[in-house]
Amino acid sequence: MTEVSNNIYSLYVQTTWGNEARIDTEVVNPYNNCYEKAFTEILANNLPHGEHGDVFCKLVPFWQLQLYFSNVLGNEDFYKDVHERIRVSDNPSSHGVAQVEFAKICSDIAETDLTEFFIDWGFLKAVNADLDDYGQGTINVTQSMVDDAISDIKSKGYPAPEMQLQFLHEQSLNTFKNKAALSVGKAYVSNTKITISGTNNAAVYQQERDGKVIHISPRAIFTVANFESNDKIFAVGYDGERIEMSVN
Repeated sequence: MTEVSNNIYSLYVQTTWGNEARIDTEVVNPYNNCYEKAFTEILANNLPHGEHGDVFCKLVPFWQLQLYFSNVLGNEDFYKDVHERIRVSDNPSSHGVAQVEFAKICSDIAETDLTEFFIDWGFLKAVNADLDDYGQGTINVTQSMVDDAISDIKSKGYPAPEMQLQFLHEQSLNTFKNKAALSVGKAYVSNTKITISGTNNAAVYQQERDGKVIHISPRAIFTVANFESNDKIFAVGYDGERIEMSVN
């Protein structure tokens, strides 16, 4: 996490001064940006957060919490309150404990059941990995730790988010703010290039093969690793609604 959580502040300063967010605009070949890489390699691959090596992809869920609670819902004190809770709490006994505690703290501060978000982003997934980032370390999260954290959050009776914030990014902010209804057009495929036309208010687009999502893009034009004749393309709305698109 050495070059991950510190960049929450970098993005905050960057965007507060009117600049575009680096993770939204910087091309990361073969992806449009870091969002697309993180969505595809972590969300679609069901990867534990600690196993991904790109610090800017690992940053995405942390920044999404800021976008959702501050920009969409208007709770500008969300991270301030998270930091204060951490400051006055005892230090966790391990990196793995710290990871699951973060999910619990965020849920408590927001009074929102964020288990789905943190499961999808791999915070609440079992992992035992050796890491090397300015020094070697190990992150170990057991299934019992995951189960206990989920049980603790569920016991509070918090409501789940009305929106699928794991698909939130700068270009979909207005769709989330306005809870704009999804409508779809068509998807055009040329070799591995996908071009979406006539679709409104999609948070992301998903390539699905044999019932499994294999690519997730926040852009209407994107390149996939390969495209087979039976693959499907779905548009996904702010609330998780998925509508299959006709493919030409």
